[in-house]
Amino acid sequence: MKNCVTIFIVIFNIILLVACNIANVPEVTSSAIEKPIPTVQQSSTIEPQYYDDNIVAVVNGKQIFRTDYLLEKERHEEALSNLELGNFKTDNSSIDVLDKLIIIELVCQEAEDKGIIVTEEEIAVLSADIVGSLEDQILFTEWLQKNKYTQLDFEQYLQKQLLIRKMHQFILSDVELDIEQVNARHILVESRSQAESLLDQINAGANFATLALQYSLDRSTALNGGDLGWFPRGVLTLSSLEEIAFGLEPGESSDVVESEFGFHIIQTVDRDLTRKMSHNVKILLYKRTIDKWMKNLQSQADIKKFID
Repeated sequence: MKNCVTIFIVIFNIILLVACNIANVPEVTSSAIEKPIPTVQQSSTIEPQYYDDNIVAVVNGKQIFRTDYLLEKERHEEALSNLELGNFKTDNSSIDVLDKLIIIELVCQEAEDKGIIVTEEEIAVLSADIVGSLEDQILFTEWLQKNKYTQLDFEQYLQKQLLIRKMHQFILSDVELDIEQVNARHILVESRSQAESLLDQINAGANFATLALQYSLDRSTALNGGDLGWFPRGVLTLSSLEEIAFGLEPGESSDVVESEFGFHIIQTVDRDLTRKMSHNVKILLYKRTIDKWMKNLQSQADIKKFID
């Protein structure tokens, strides 16, 4: 069991770096911890010609077969079991695995449309890195057998992961990193009357940070005087607050703003038209960009699922 856990962790970490590392994005030309897989929405009505026990989904006319799905589901459950994550069999685990396969298929189709390819040499290098990190070819062979991979199957899996990485790089290559940013802070309270009272105090000269520390319900920022840090457009969870922050002049406070969380007061502290993004903000912006692209890709796809 120890060997199985070790090899899974090594392979998982290497593939994770390949598929999801979007911190550094080199130039890609035609020739983002696995993150949670978003739910894939089924489009249109199931057409009669697709009724087949051997097919679990059709993505833009490309079939996903039950044998491939069942193998992936078994690997998924085995991996979680080996990592001793407890009760991993949830009611929607089968749907999660199918959604993952659908998303991989969608991204690979898009990569093909863009002329993005993975060479045999690239697959060989990644495969050698995995085996080299283990320093044990026998252990790797045992892992392939246990997870029902042939060498060819595993190389095809690596090819898809590399395609996903290249597709992410292609999407992110147009993201500007030196752009306008603001440094802002906020106070969140339960009632409009309390927010208006605090705003009156701020306008009378009270210290914004002191009031945030004392009254704000957003404890993640309250301890820093309500500081939201530096951020560009497209990063804050509440886009309405972001829009207000960019519309204020440095030192200016907003009126009371209502959101699903309560009532806010926003204050823009400073503005920089060409500020370089911090690492954390860059990663968040990359993730939002990939999520938006993926959502758009799904909305335009013809997806039919045959698993309830």
